[in-house]
Amino acid sequence: MRSWLAHHLRVFSSTIVDLLENTVSSLMTWLVIGIALALPSILYVMLNNISDVSADLGGKPRVSLYLQTEVTLSAGRRLADEIVTTRAVEAVSFISSEAALKDFQQRSGFGDVLN
Repeated sequence: MRSWLAHHLRVFSSTIVDLLENTVSSLMTWLVIGIALALPSILYVMLNNISDVSADLGGKPRVSLYLQTEVTLSAGRRLADEIVTTRAVEAVSFISSEAALKDFQQRSGFGDVLN
């Protein structure tokens, strides 16, 4: 047991001396080991962030059409009915100016100010 411990102490001391004599190469070795250990986790985090961002990009395109204030409610609904008959349009949702204002008041929290 004593010879085993003595051998380990000699190897330890020679390793420390070698590290001190070859500082630059030792630091470069530790740097390469650190990069090799950190690279998979960095790539994993980047992949998760990219997948979170790109998840919203795969949706169907949407278009909002705002009518002038002079357009009547019935004319707006007729326009919505005409647009929905187009083959490229999947769905149309007509929101009157009063309904849009009420929705904005509820969502924004500025209901008292907007009255």
